[in-house]
Amino acid sequence: MRYDYISRPSVFLESGKEIFNYEGPGFMETIQFDVEWLDGDTFILYNNQVNERYKVEIPK
Repeated sequence: MRYDYISRPSVFLESGKEIFNYEGPGFMETIQFDVEWLDGDTFILYNNQVNERYKVEIPK
């Protein structure tokens, strides 16, 4: 996971391929998104502070 200059997260595979890009406006403060694995290929990216959750599937 990487954050840009306004705390928007992006998730990349080891190969460098981006699989998730936060499309929101960003945040004024540094904010951390956590990960909850659903299975080997799917996880939830979430932050309870701002009440946002995103389901991310790793492409095969």
